[in-house]
Amino acid sequence: MEQTDSPLEEKTIGEWTLQFEPAIWAPGLAGDVRLPGGTASLDTGDFDFDDPQITPFGEIHFRQNRLTISASGFGFSLDETGVSGTPSAVDGLVIPAGTATGMKFDLYSAQATGAWRIVDYTLSPDDAPDSVRFAFDVYGGIRGYDLNTRFTVGGAGAQESDGWVEPIIGARFTMDIIDQFTLDLALDGGWMPFGDHESSSFDITVGIQWRPVEHFGAQFGWRQIVLDLSDGDGADEFSFDGSLAGIYGSIVIRF
Repeated sequence: MEQTDSPLEEKTIGEWTLQFEPAIWAPGLAGDVRLPGGTASLDTGDFDFDDPQITPFGEIHFRQNRLTISASGFGFSLDETGVSGTPSAVDGLVIPAGTATGMKFDLYSAQATGAWRIVDYTLSPDDAPDSVRFAFDVYGGIRGYDLNTRFTVGGAGAQESDGWVEPIIGARFTMDIIDQFTLDLALDGGWMPFGDHESSSFDITVGIQWRPVEHFGAQFGWRQIVLDLSDGDGADEFSFDGSLAGIYGSIVIRF
């Protein structure tokens, strides 16, 4: 395998590279949840259900020249009890102000994409060809979600679960800023209108990667995904309109 100091270096024709990024994300939850049988949404912020939760996620990339095939996913889980200063209601559960309310919220997501590099350009002088180099990729694919929620008030409870799949399109900008360091910015959006079962999303990830050795590195940054997931209409509606946002850290392994 040809040796390189930069993740932007092209390999010889026909040679595939593998990059694996296991990560830990610490997002906080924000938004409104509505369950069938109710007439109102519950604002998670009113109950302080926004503490960062340790969340595993990861990415794997297969590259050959300008083509990249990727898969990624995360699993967010929250199980907390909170108290709101204002009365609320969800799925027929009346929640008076000051009443302890339990919430279990599990959101799992996975996606698969194919990307094509349309720009790969070096700005640096000839004597330091890898010092300032940037690349721009466009990609498309699919992303799926599985959402499970449950609320408990005293001895009563209400729960619901559902799943969504949507097409996504996006772009990634990568730049070597100084030796052994790379800036990485990716953003994409998805939308699936399907009668009364629909979804939309916007996902942005920004990070900086450090590579002390050729095949190993670390990356730190911020990720935020904004979601609008809904199924049903009127009193039968189940929906989540909100976001997950927080810092992350990952290990980068390349072969």
